[in-house]
Amino acid sequence: MLLVHRVSEGKIHRSSRAEERKRFAEYFRGAKYYEWDDVKEPIIRVSQDGSIARVITRVGVRRLQKEATGGEREQKFIYAGIMTYEKKDGKWVRLANVSTFEPMK
Repeated sequence: MLLVHRVSEGKIHRSSRAEERKRFAEYFRGAKYYEWDDVKEPIIRVSQDGSIARVITRVGVRRLQKEATGGEREQKFIYAGIMTYEKKDGKWVRLANVSTFEPMK
């Protein structure tokens, strides 16, 4: 089974692709995005043999997140992160994600 590694909040999380899909679906469910803009141009590098890549991003996000109570909460933050990918059977597969967040002013 291919595992995805995610580093955030001082912890290393390991999950299956199915678990990651579920986590993303829950994160985006009911959210309304008003801003998702590059603060800096992404840095994208692919290995010489074309088998491994990394993407470094810094993005400003402003969104409303639906809460369990039915209300909505505004979230404003800067996300900076690194994602690594490996090409398997002609498709790019995400292997790892390191994320940092800071409040947006």
